Amino acid sequence: MDINKDKVFRQSRLTHRLEMLADEAIGATDPLFMEKLGCSIREMRVLRMVDDHPGIAFNEIMHVTGLDRSLVSRLIRSLLEKGLIDRVGSEHDARRYGLFTTEIGKMCRAKGRILSDA
Repeated sequence: MDINKDKVFRQSRLTHRLEMLADEAIGATDPLFMEKLGCSIREMRVLRMVDDHPGIAFNEIMHVTGLDRSLVSRLIRSLLEKGLIDRVGSEHDARRYGLFTTEIGKMCRAKGRILSDA
């Protein structure tokens, strides 16, 4: 077997295993986050990103998180419905909007931090 092909194969298996491990960890702790905060771990991840980067755009969240477009859309919609973030249209381009954390969202993020640390 070609050494370079073997290396690529091993690395792809490693990334696959890491992805499986991340999914398992999220699955194990998601129910706790839902019970205590009413948000999933992925929702909290997006909430933290919006709070850290006020005015962040949908595409930027997709790019940074590496999450699928439809998943990011569902997460943002859920956070909007829960009143944790707001969407504000751009003054320069009606097709674009920025996301901002609400006061309730900031409190939820703070509680999430405590829960994560515990």
